[in-house]
Amino acid sequence: MKVTLSENLQEYVWVAEIQQGTSPLVTELVSLPRPETAINLQSSPPLSIHIVPLISRPEPILDVVILEGNPRRLFALGAEQIVSHEFNDGRWVSGEALTIQHVRPFPRDLRGRLVLRKDHLFDAYLPGVVCHSGNSVPLVMNCAASEDPWPLQPEEFVQAGFFAPARNFFTGALAPGIGQQKAAPPFYSAAAIPRGKYVLWSFAGVDGQLHLLDGLTQLTSRARWGSDIAGVHAGCSQTRQVLATSAEDEEGDSLQVFEFPDREPVAVSQRVAVNGRITALWPAPSGEKAIAAYRDAATGNYEAVEISLACSQ
Repeated sequence: MKVTLSENLQEYVWVAEIQQGTSPLVTELVSLPRPETAINLQSSPPLSIHIVPLISRPEPILDVVILEGNPRRLFALGAEQIVSHEFNDGRWVSGEALTIQHVRPFPRDLRGRLVLRKDHLFDAYLPGVVCHSGNSVPLVMNCAASEDPWPLQPEEFVQAGFFAPARNFFTGALAPGIGQQKAAPPFYSAAAIPRGKYVLWSFAGVDGQLHLLDGLTQLTSRARWGSDIAGVHAGCSQTRQVLATSAEDEEGDSLQVFEFPDREPVAVSQRVAVNGRITALWPAPSGEKAIAAYRDAATGNYEAVEISLACSQ
């Protein structure tokens, strides 16, 4: 029997893995509330969240990618266009716009994904449509009907999910799959956590649950997160983290960072409030940052921000 103790700011979690002879492995979870004194004595969380504003506009922002270089370039995915920007005098200046060609109307709660490529600038994934950019000036883009799976994480994880064309979530079917597991429960977003000899995947399920897959087994976590999560990696840490939105909150969304010392997430940052509802959260190509978009509750504009992690002093 293997027993592991994890903790967060509210409770202790004991995880017991029990196996007798050749019988299947049984996992038991027991949680106990932390004493108030233990919470008060808790040192500051090891990581802090840094948010850098990128662009703001009235139209929805589905995803953003930044192409480093001289000058730096940014591409913003919207409902009907991809707009390029250049970084000039400390701000992003919009430039040419590429039209997204599609025959069928998009669903109301539209989502999309931008991915940088090595042989051309980017691919754009929308429900039932994939667009491929060129790699020359002036920039061109071709779009076509497609049911190709969307990349879920940076290329090193080689994992993609099939998006439901008429909805706003992934069906659960995976390509190529996680070990022997070829599907997860239907989900909104996913994040990978490398664990030595395997990768633990977390899925923010359509059912409101956090599901964990390791290639052999599927577990349902006790954690209650929102529908948007992304894998990130603080440069000062040897392990990877998951950035997660809060569960539904009338005051607006918030972000928090978690690590997985075992099969239950442990908070490693304070919550950071966002002045509105997060509409998109994707990992950046490097895997060290994330890109988020939200609708500002005060202005009604859509804001795109870059999120990084730093070790608390």
